[in-house]
Formats: sequence, structure tokens, C-alpha cells
Amino acid sequence: MINQTNRTLEEMENVTLMWLPGHTGLEKSEKVDEMAKQATSTNEIITLEYTKSKVYGKIKEWIWKKWKKEWKAKITCKYQEVFQVLREGYQYQNMKRREETVMNRMRLQQTRLNAGLFKIGRHENGKCSTCNKIQDLNHFIMDCKETEDLRAILKDAREDEPLSLKEIFNSQSLPGILVEYTK
Repeated sequence: MINQTNRTLEEMENVTLMWLPGHTGLEKSEKVDEMAKQATSTNEIITLEYTKSKVYGKIKEWIWKKWKKEWKAKITCKYQEVFQVLREGYQYQNMKRREETVMNRMRLQQTRLNAGLFKIGRHENGKCSTCNKIQDLNHFIMDCKETEDLRAILKDAREDEPLSLKEIFNSQSLPGILVEYTK
């Protein structure tokens, strides 16, 4: 068994085996400890086959869950307040690449609205020419007099539920409406 383990490890790249103390309260550690105890009381040989891709998949899943937990627990910026993590991968799967790019630029507040232009020295004060308020994404979508029709469309799609940036960007249908409006 030791020789086969060594051969298997030699075939894999960048594998590190570590000793972890038992009874530390870690869910997976406790399960492994339980399985090890069961294995000592049986003569049955159990073959566990994990391919390299399965191992990578499990590690990726673990990292994703850990990151997601930290994202929710430690809110450090406005972005985290507005956007929740829905799932791994692309958030806007039913969009064309160009539309997805537009949405991601909005999410990152990297737009050509006056507040963004002001940050890079391309606008004198960053204010909306109609409302005389800072023209950021929140103003553009939620408050600007020029986009009242956009809010009406979004509210109709939400069936009069409360409307906020968080609701819009974390919805499945509203981002598409936003992209269509900005074309």
C-alpha cells in the first residue's frame, strides 16, 4: 500500500502531504478520523480513486466556499454592499460577450458617466448636467430625471417590488433590460 501510494504521488505534480491533528473541530478532519477508525476494524479493502481533475475540482470548490464566506462576512467597500456572490463563474450567462462587458463595466463603476470621467480628469466636476448631482451609476439608474423611463421599465419588470441597485444587478432579468436601455 505504501509503495502504491508513493508511485501514485510520483505521477502527480505538486502534491504535498501534511499531517493534521485530529479532533480539531474541522468537519472534514472529523470525517477522515471517523473513516480511519472504521478502516482499522474491517478486513475489507476499499479503493478510492480520485483523478487529478477531481482533486483539483474539490480544491477549487473548497477555495470558492471559503472566499464566498469571507466576502459576506467582511464587507469593506460599497461594491460588496451592492453585489452579492450568486455563483461561481459568469453572472450574466445569457448575454452576448459585448453585453456582458457592458454589465461588468457598470458593476465595476467603470462607465463614461461624468463621475467616472471626473476621476480621470475628463470632466470638470462629475455632476449630471440635468440634475446637478454627482452622476455615478446610482444616480443614473435610481435618481436622474433623464432616466425616469428606465426606472419605469425596471419597476414593471419587478412587478412593483422595491427597486435598488442591489436588486437590479443581482437579478436574472433586470441586467438585460439595463443593457438594452444603454444601447
